[in-house]
Amino acid sequence: MGEKTKIAISPPIQVGGSQFTVKQLAKIGAALETDAKVEMTPFKQLYAEVPLERTAIIDFYKEHAKGKEKFSKFIDRVSLEQLQQIAG
Repeated sequence: MGEKTKIAISPPIQVGGSQFTVKQLAKIGAALETDAKVEMTPFKQLYAEVPLERTAIIDFYKEHAKGKEKFSKFIDRVSLEQLQQIAG
């Protein structure tokens, strides 16, 4: 098992509070390994363990996010196929 890092994923601010859509969760899950651990924090964020070799998606996010766009909004714009291709 390789080295892992934790990333925080926050839902967008929206009517109804801090909510992830099923589509967002599916895309987040597709970007992680099948045995990845995901934790819900008291701050309404998800902490996900990501292998260091799969952090290409984080680099892609940093390069393509619009301004201070949250990861969950970014996930909405990116197709599942793009995420799977980036994640390897």
